Amino acid sequence: MVLTMKKLMTKISTLLFMAVIMFTLTLSAQASDAQVFAPVFDSTYYAENNADLKALFGTDEALLLHHFLTCGMAEGRQGCEEFNVQIYRESYADLKAAYGDDLISYYLHYI
Repeated sequence: MVLTMKKLMTKISTLLFMAVIMFTLTLSAQASDAQVFAPVFDSTYYAENNADLKALFGTDEALLLHHFLTCGMAEGRQGCEEFNVQIYRESYADLKAAYGDDLISYYLHYI
């Protein structure tokens, strides 16, 4: 039984280590994402204009970007002062016809 418990602990440790590595790699990938999404995202603006996110993430640039990419764009949150997805959507009938309510596509088109 002791040997089995050691094996279990080793497997758990390995899984935790892998999870930490994956999280770290995700955050490093986001550094390059920050450059790609710079036309539509500024972490300072995003935190200052989304009190709920500032309360959760503070000014952590990687976490704010992660939220923007995974939730914020789909929710239509404004990621920077210069780009408003709702105004962009309403300004281009051809894009509205093509993308409809798929807000992420408007961000990607703009970039």
